[in-house]
Amino acid sequence: MSFSGDLEHLPLIDIIQMLQQTGKSGTLRLTGARGECQLGFRDGFIVSANHVNTGFRVGSILVELGVITREALDLTLAEQARRGPQPPPLIALLVETGRVKRKEAYRGLQTLIELTIVEVLTWPKGRFELDVEQILVSDEYRYFPDHNEPPPQVSTQNFLMEALRIFDEKKRDGTLQQEYLDNGDIAAAPAETISA
Repeated sequence: MSFSGDLEHLPLIDIIQMLQQTGKSGTLRLTGARGECQLGFRDGFIVSANHVNTGFRVGSILVELGVITREALDLTLAEQARRGPQPPPLIALLVETGRVKRKEAYRGLQTLIELTIVEVLTWPKGRFELDVEQILVSDEYRYFPDHNEPPPQVSTQNFLMEALRIFDEKKRDGTLQQEYLDNGDIAAAPAETISA
């Protein structure tokens, strides 16, 4: 079963809140002029993200945050490649090898989710499709394999509030692309409209 529509008619904030309140699982595909993003949900919690910009990957984010060095990331990626056709997710391998602590790994995933939400909030137009039949999560973005301990669950509201804070700061600082701001149809609600 899937559910789809236009982000102009049902903004991303409303979709995420609906999924949280109903405790749904599935993959939310978001498509706009810049490409496609994905958010993975399990029981109403956001558990994965796939940013339209392939430069925004968990490993690169962890390097940017100063959690690991580029050399440690490259070493882990090489080890992941040697593990065969179904290697463990990068984050799981980083934790398994002791290069990253679980809490730091999850912080990288949180950052990726927030950046993905902020990206979609800048889109003046777009479409969404929710597939509740399966959670399609690229191994690169999944925190741990399904058969292992699940990731810590942070309130979806926390993700929304942080993403809206980042969005508002970018808008205030003028770092959002002007083409998005010129259109009054940005699919974002002011932070104070988010329900508790």
